[in-house]
Amino acid sequence: MKYNPIVIYFLTLAVFLLLDSIWLGKVSPKLYKHYLKEVLASKPNFVAAAVFYFLFIVGLLFFVIYPNQYNGWQKYLVSSSMYGLMTYATFDLTSQAILKKWSSVITVIDMSWGVVITSLTSLVVMGLLR
Repeated sequence: MKYNPIVIYFLTLAVFLLLDSIWLGKVSPKLYKHYLKEVLASKPNFVAAAVFYFLFIVGLLFFVIYPNQYNGWQKYLVSSSMYGLMTYATFDLTSQAILKKWSSVITVIDMSWGVVITSLTSLVVMGLLR
């Protein structure tokens, strides 16, 4: 990859935000309200969300995209799936461990979403950069 790292960062961020906006706007609101209404904030903390997106994309670039830039899509798929699973599992399982009210259903769904969004983002970015 001979692209500017800033360009790759913002491309990756754009793909991830597009996919996550579909999830957060269409799919998850009813799920979260149903399963997490006791712990759900009335408004999102956008600063915390921005920090998450920044760090998640930096990690995705560092652990998945750059190390696999000369590998095939299969390596991207395995690495990105594992990164998505581990990062989303960190949040979901910690929440389940320390909060009085946390749904195992949300844990499974959210960890699955982590695998899907991270894999799709990585594969799309790989395709665009090649």
